[in-house]
Amino acid sequence: NPAKINEGTATPQINRRSKESGFFRPPKRANRISSGHFSQKERVLPTHSLDSQSAGTLPIKVMVIVVAFGPEIQQYIENEGYKLCPRPAQCGHCQTVGRMVGHGSYRRKPKDLKRAWWMRVKRWRCQNCGRTMSCLPSFLLPWRHYLAWVIQAVLVRRLEGGGSWAEVVARCSDQGLPTPRTMQRWVGAFKGRAAGWLLAVLGELARQERGSRWLEPRGPTTQSATQSLLLASLDLLAWAKSRWPELAGYGVGDRLAFLSHWGSGHGLGRLV
Repeated sequence: NPAKINEGTATPQINRRSKESGFFRPPKRANRISSGHFSQKERVLPTHSLDSQSAGTLPIKVMVIVVAFGPEIQQYIENEGYKLCPRPAQCGHCQTVGRMVGHGSYRRKPKDLKRAWWMRVKRWRCQNCGRTMSCLPSFLLPWRHYLAWVIQAVLVRRLEGGGSWAEVVARCSDQGLPTPRTMQRWVGAFKGRAAGWLLAVLGELARQERGSRWLEPRGPTTQSATQSLLLASLDLLAWAKSRWPELAGYGVGDRLAFLSHWGSGHGLGRLV
């Protein structure tokens, strides 16, 4: 289990949907799921969506919202977590309020180091414009087949720990999976977007946390944008945990997923 970030937490009251926080509170009926880290009562989800065009893919009529169901995919599958996805208050395409209806679900096959998992993803359809939105569990990253923690382990070992590719492959793969080429694509994508994301994270910390170490005068540094972003993501998560108690379950091992979902809510598109 990843180490947790211990920060003092405030206890603001937020509504089912809070414009200030940008998070949904999960529905009450989700409280019946309380095994392990799967309690929806303890987690939240960003209200913003990911457009496929921002991810550099072909334009399609589908958007993705991210729902925090906890880190355990097995519990999500066993408890049919896709049935507990909160109804979006408005359409992410046309912004019409109160016109989203269930539109079934589709199968997805994410992977960890040991196996592939079959799971279902909830889908919603707007009665106004006819376009759909998918409800993606937070242990996945949009448009990636591997679980978020697998991708984070590679990035941290290579970019933060400075490990060689031989070391990364030895520590972060099992029986050749993920392949070295796949891991190199993850690292390359992260490197290509790190500078822009770092500016956005530092701007958020400057607005929200005046005592942040990132606001202190800094001399010349040998840290790259990728290393700085991984480090700043810890400060961003710590700040968010101090503001929203629903984030108490997030720890160091969840920082990539949190950073990715935070960025999507701020229009930054795809991270990895």
